[in-house]
Amino acid sequence: MSSRTINGPATISVQGEHYAETIYFLVDRFYDNMDLAQTNCVVHYVIGNKSYVYAVPFCDVRSYDGKIIIPWSISMSATQESGTI
Repeated sequence: MSSRTINGPATISVQGEHYAETIYFLVDRFYDNMDLAQTNCVVHYVIGNKSYVYAVPFCDVRSYDGKIIIPWSISMSATQESGTI
């Protein structure tokens, strides 16, 4: 199984907010001859010693040729405590 690590912005959201912010990742649509638009996408993140998964509900494959835009709506599980995600 392959995975990719994508670096996000230095600062996101405010502690305690719930779905108040969405971060968009712009990545190559194709990876090892696989069209990522034909797969399920999740954002896996770790806060302290807890691990979370956000199931991405949709991706944008029309705005940029050869690219895919992946949205991540920041939930309270990511903002419940201050710190590094």
